Amino acid sequence: MTSVAEGIATQAARRAVAIGDQDVHVTLDFVRNVARKLGTLPGELVIVLVSPGFLTLSPEAMVEKSQVLVAAAESDVTISTLDARGLYTTSLDASERGANTALDLQNPGIAQNHSNTMELGEDILSELADGTGGTCFHNENDLEGGFQKLAAAPEYVYMIKLSLEKVKQDGSYHRLNIKLDKDGLKLQARRGYSAPNKGK
Repeated sequence: MTSVAEGIATQAARRAVAIGDQDVHVTLDFVRNVARKLGTLPGELVIVLVSPGFLTLSPEAMVEKSQVLVAAAESDVTISTLDARGLYTTSLDASERGANTALDLQNPGIAQNHSNTMELGEDILSELADGTGGTCFHNENDLEGGFQKLAAAPEYVYMIKLSLEKVKQDGSYHRLNIKLDKDGLKLQARRGYSAPNKGK
């Protein structure tokens, strides 16, 4: 019976991961296409993405995320994001602990996993905003005020180009570390990029 239960749980987990990956693919592909089409229009171009967040941990998701940022840069589009969860906590509440609170407290991995998931789900929202000069409105319940803040385009945007001449074109993800040599300024920049993959 134990092996049967493990098999059922494994299959359910794989289905959940597959559904999540498909959702990420559809969402990022849609945002990328919108950014490309907006590039043909005049004026200041801003996309406001409203989402409870999602995980972009797979290699495919990292590539698609990079492609969204490239499309936004090429079209001169700013992406601002609003976390639809509003104010939230990274701790388990009573409804999420279930009936056996003592068991949950004895397993710190459950609480840690919940905390990591909540924070990682927000990462994509802040990364899209940072990488395009937008604003990420999160962990606040004043959603109306959030929309008002997100509608404005940034005052200044600078485009920095990076040579890929010595980068292996294997599709791998590379983190970027950009710093300013002047105090008192706030820097927003993309956190990394996926190298082109000549094998695909």
